[in-house]
Amino acid sequence: MNEKSRANDATSGASASATSRSMKRKAEAVTFGASKPTANENVVLQKKTVGEIIAQQRGLVNQIISDQREAVDQIFDALQDDSCAIIGMYGMGGIGKTTLAKEIGRMAETSGLFNKVIFAVVSRNMDVRKIQGRIGDMLGLYFQEESEMGRAGRLFERLTTQERILLILDDVWNFVNFKEIGIPVNFKGKGCKILITTRQRNLCSTMLLIKTNEIPLRLLSEEESWNLFKSNAGSLTDTFSPQQDDVAMKVARECGGLPLALVTVGRALRNKDLELWKAALQQLKKSRPLNINYNEKDIFSCLKLSYDHLQSEEAKECFLLCCLFPEDHDIKIEDIARNALGKGMFTDVETMEEARRETRWIIRNLTDCCLLLDSSTADSVRMHDMVRDFAISMASTGEHGFVIKAGLGLKEWPNQETLERNAVIISLMANHIQSLPDCLICPKLEILLLAENEVFEVIPEGFFLGMPTLRVLDLSEKIGARSLNRYFEPDKWTSMPSSSFKLPSSFEALVNLRTLHLNHCKLDDVAILGKLKRLEVLSFYGCDIEELPNEIGELVNLRSLDLNFCQKLKTVPATLISRLSRLEELYMWESFHQWAIQGMVEDTSKACLSEITSLSRLTTLCVLVSNPESVPRKFHIPNVQKFEIVIGKGYDSVTCYPNSRSLSLRQIKTSIPEGVKDILQNTEDMRLFCLYDEMIRSILDVDPGTLNNLRYLKVVACMETPFLLSMNQSASDAPAILAALESLHLHLMSELFLICPKLLPVGSLHKLKLLKVQSCKRMWIAITATLLRRLLSLEEVEVTWCEQMSSIFDLGNISSENQQFLLSNLRIIRLNGLESLRTIWRGGVKPLPPSVRLAKLTVVELSSCGRLTVIFPYSIAQNLLQLEVLKINCCNKLESIVEERPDVSVDQYQPACFPNLRIIEVSECSRLRKLFSVAKARYLQQLKEINISSCKDMVELISHDEEGEEDTEDKRISLPELYSMKIKDMSSINRLCATSFSVDLPSLEQVVLEKCPNMEEFNSDLQKYGVGHAPKLKVGQI
Repeated sequence: MNEKSRANDATSGASASATSRSMKRKAEAVTFGASKPTANENVVLQKKTVGEIIAQQRGLVNQIISDQREAVDQIFDALQDDSCAIIGMYGMGGIGKTTLAKEIGRMAETSGLFNKVIFAVVSRNMDVRKIQGRIGDMLGLYFQEESEMGRAGRLFERLTTQERILLILDDVWNFVNFKEIGIPVNFKGKGCKILITTRQRNLCSTMLLIKTNEIPLRLLSEEESWNLFKSNAGSLTDTFSPQQDDVAMKVARECGGLPLALVTVGRALRNKDLELWKAALQQLKKSRPLNINYNEKDIFSCLKLSYDHLQSEEAKECFLLCCLFPEDHDIKIEDIARNALGKGMFTDVETMEEARRETRWIIRNLTDCCLLLDSSTADSVRMHDMVRDFAISMASTGEHGFVIKAGLGLKEWPNQETLERNAVIISLMANHIQSLPDCLICPKLEILLLAENEVFEVIPEGFFLGMPTLRVLDLSEKIGARSLNRYFEPDKWTSMPSSSFKLPSSFEALVNLRTLHLNHCKLDDVAILGKLKRLEVLSFYGCDIEELPNEIGELVNLRSLDLNFCQKLKTVPATLISRLSRLEELYMWESFHQWAIQGMVEDTSKACLSEITSLSRLTTLCVLVSNPESVPRKFHIPNVQKFEIVIGKGYDSVTCYPNSRSLSLRQIKTSIPEGVKDILQNTEDMRLFCLYDEMIRSILDVDPGTLNNLRYLKVVACMETPFLLSMNQSASDAPAILAALESLHLHLMSELFLICPKLLPVGSLHKLKLLKVQSCKRMWIAITATLLRRLLSLEEVEVTWCEQMSSIFDLGNISSENQQFLLSNLRIIRLNGLESLRTIWRGGVKPLPPSVRLAKLTVVELSSCGRLTVIFPYSIAQNLLQLEVLKINCCNKLESIVEERPDVSVDQYQPACFPNLRIIEVSECSRLRKLFSVAKARYLQQLKEINISSCKDMVELISHDEEGEEDTEDKRISLPELYSMKIKDMSSINRLCATSFSVDLPSLEQVVLEKCPNMEEFNSDLQKYGVGHAPKLKVGQI
């Protein structure tokens, strides 16, 4: 929306002015009138919820408030937070930022949260003097000063003398220097609170303020979209037949939840007949502007502002490349990078990784600008349908020369000869095209994308002769006659039998080709590819080739070769790989793995791993080596930065495009190859599977420092290993081992007793954050006292299905003189299936030494710990000041969550309580008679949810069984934040708290009772069940 149209919208909220100059300014600056305290009144405001603020509006609330309720809640919370200086509301163009900001301003003023709300449009080209004038007009302040600095001083003085001002700055594109304008930012309740609307996700953080909130607006749901669409399409939609209704809903769906699109398209089709609706639907599906009274300019002008604001031509090109994919497609960032590199978009990058890094940076900026959307996976993005339509409209101009018909279900090659002759990029992905033209004359064509066309099996011999400038070609399949998908039914599309895919002779004419994708194809002879001397990226991902032709070795400029999942590939000729001297990336996961053994005469025809070591530019490697004897004695790859190497039999769950340095050793029956030591020095992530103890020793008990780059270690099913680490040197003089390790996962270690029987050297395991132990049946304690002294960074412990595990932490031998804080970083404990577990904290009954700190423990989850009677000894519970989540399931012998005060000496002044507990869930604990005592319940001031089920002996949630509780004069307990309570299948429970007490629940909104026969009258008589005050309780389900 341009500034003029914004001004017109803002006029309705502005009061009349005496002068034309003032009218012009007030047209773009809005105050929302209401009777409220004067500026000089000293008013202490009570925090209000959005529900209370809405109730004050008497129904006069814009629909956008409910559509964006989550964001509105966050905004009003931030508006009432004195420590929050600025609130940034961001979203793509047309999502409703301006409308919502005006409505929030009106509600904030009429509810009395602010004495004055000022609305000013900033726009892309910020004019400081103009903004000063807008704000001054709304304050009745007229400047006599001519300089911006003088006006800023006067404005600052005025704004600091008037209390509780909300300044809404709309349409902000760049950094705003508030001091330059004269705006005092509200740090501690003084000056202005500022709400900005922007399309830039991280713009607020650039303001360098103490505290900022950045709040996104979301696209509307299908139901919300339909309601907004109907309200703008007119009353005719209410009388539609089922057929008309179906068409209208499809039209609304094409708007993709974007409010501006829903409003403009709805108004364009207001009171039109069914045929026009069908025509509109067809045009929208084809990404064409509607040929009716439809102000497409409003939508596209919003998006064009964002597009024009992109700071580099590379960013604009990347954005346009994203519209080549079908609608609603998860666009892989890797595909964008390869297409951009092949097109020659990056002129100042030297490596594939640099191009990839540049692409990620650009994509992140496009996402931050809301031109792209986050996808369900971190390696992909999405493009909103309307944004894609805009991108196509831009890309289809003569300047760019895109022809985009992806995902339209085409069965024939489109007939656009004139356009094709001028085309620079053609995308016909994801169609059903049955045949290709004999020759495609496109002298300017640089990118041709024909991937996922399921039917055509033959490429005419002369097809590629007319595209001499082609740089990127994608012939990949997903399903279809040429693919490897066994579920495809070729008869559905063609009577031709499925056959291998042959590359035509005209392929050798593609002398400028840089990027070629042949993924998932059933390929015939591909030797012709050896003639493409400029080829840089070649992908056979998922192809069925059995032999890599020797001619591939002639691709002297090849930088990336992708052979992942070529499961039939049995032969790679000797010296082929070593001839690819410029190769930077080699991917061969679940592909060729029968590497030659050096010195074996019968293996001289096959490639050997030493060829890889000769590739001086190789930075990324993914390879499987089935025979450990194939590993050369020297296996050093000088410049490799990322690798995934698997040595041994079987497969592992790996990343076929590695992001770290990972090594897997699997089912090796002989000794560990000597060349593995070269790899170990650089390995970050190591997995050991089914190895003997002597092999474990040869890896983990190597020369000190060899594994000090290792960050992740997983050991699975390694036999005859009683100790993971065994020290041969005394801890006092030995160097640290595994000093960089962050995650340790032990699984199916049937003979493992302990991780380490002795004290490790200082610095060993000092960065370990996660310890995960699964199905280690003979292990009896997870962390011994000596090991605990080294785990200074431990954050998460997970122990599951260990039959003999009797305790988790050994605190019995911790000296009170220990100078290090132990367990001070522990955040999460998860225990499951530990039938022998008697205590979590061995030796934790006595007072804890000062060196044991549990100040960060926030989550404890227990399940199927059959012998556990008490979770927290009293001295432990005294330390759990940050515990937020407590979940207990199927602990049938559990009698108490917190041990009663013991006879031994403990801190008499520190209660055993959980002041930050927010959620407690307990189920199937048949011996548990209560959750907390009255004394402990009084500290649960942050508790929000209680979920209790199948605890048959529990009579009440809060009991007075501690000494002196019955005699206390204060019989009321308050849980001020509790809003949800669910109690199910509890046959004995009859009250929430002890008989002589009652509990106040001022925030309680929902109670669910199921199979609780003693509480059937809960809804009608709350006091009978121990509820004192619950004013918000509305839902009781029995």
